[in-house]
Amino acid sequence: MAKVVGGVLDRNMPHQMNHIMVGNLGNLEVLLLAFDDGDVGAFYTHAIARCILSNTEQCRNPGPLGPRISVPKQFFHENVGMSVWGLAIHEKSRLLAVSSNRHEVTVFAFSMSRSPAPLGERRSQDEPDDSPVLWCGQTALELEKHFQSRTRTWRIVLPVGKDGHNIPSIAFSDDEAGNADKIAAVDITGHTWLFDLWRIGSSPVQLPYPPSRMVGGAR
Repeated sequence: MAKVVGGVLDRNMPHQMNHIMVGNLGNLEVLLLAFDDGDVGAFYTHAIARCILSNTEQCRNPGPLGPRISVPKQFFHENVGMSVWGLAIHEKSRLLAVSSNRHEVTVFAFSMSRSPAPLGERRSQDEPDDSPVLWCGQTALELEKHFQSRTRTWRIVLPVGKDGHNIPSIAFSDDEAGNADKIAAVDITGHTWLFDLWRIGSSPVQLPYPPSRMVGGAR
């Protein structure tokens, strides 16, 4: 897919890193990479360390055919269709988020055996479900509850719409229990956007600019 997408900054060398981040994903530390050709990749840092130690030992004590060099493998590799810039990692909720020149944020939600209670479970069991039935045969609320349960891995795409632009910076926002709840994003025009992660079909909220202040006679 990266070969089809190509680069924005350098079309002759499209597979260039725009951003790099280290953080915990669940119990393990990861290295997350963003590329100009839309690729997103992640390595476990313990796998990188293991390869470094192995290669050091191989160089000290090479076999008859020379040292066998180990290369760490990515545990995660996706493409989001255009140059990637913003990166965010949520440790507790096991989420990776990236933003791109497609004017959208993509969140990769890994399946969890022990997930936080879905927001849908907070509704009264007696509350009628009058949401529309979708092509999959589930109502919108049933699909939303399935989505929030984290029983499978999801790719969540959050567009800013026609009023947004390229997004270089993103961050997770937590609920009162410390679980990822929203994504905050800033586009290159300076607008800040707030996305609800778990409400299917919800639109992003565009936060207003802070009031202008005069400092030293200049705005």
